Amino acid sequence: MSFFDCINTPETWRWAISTVVTVLSIFGAAYFAQRVFNKNARIREDRERRLQALQEILTNIHELASLQNKIEVANKDRGENWNRMLLITLKIHSINLLLKFGVHKDIKNVECAIKSLGDYLKENLSNTDTSQPIQAIDKSILSNLTSSTGALIKEVIRKFNSIEEKQ
Repeated sequence: MSFFDCINTPETWRWAISTVVTVLSIFGAAYFAQRVFNKNARIREDRERRLQALQEILTNIHELASLQNKIEVANKDRGENWNRMLLITLKIHSINLLLKFGVHKDIKNVECAIKSLGDYLKENLSNTDTSQPIQAIDKSILSNLTSSTGALIKEVIRKFNSIEEKQ
């Protein structure tokens, strides 16, 4: 009896098929588990990235409020502070577009309020001598900016809580 006659028996074929099925089952289960693990990791990383971006938006909004306070209390650097406010708003808008938070309307309201503040500053304070007493800014403009910023903060916090609850 030759070697080929020994391996060409029904018992050998049953053993070979059983071994191949077992090995394929193990590799299949490992592949499936790895896919599930990777999918869950991507979801978790995306969630963390979105939460971090919302935190960055909140930090930028608080910087807007700080700049608004600086504009209210000092004639000096009002134009520079206004420009920084506009740039911060554009940054917030970019983050919103990239991660699709859906707060576009609230950002636009803040942007419009900042632009109306800029228009007011251009019209009324362009020749202000910084050594003179501070010229008050129209309270309705500041109130509009404060309320639109507050609405944006509330919406961002709502989005943050919504994402944080999804686990």
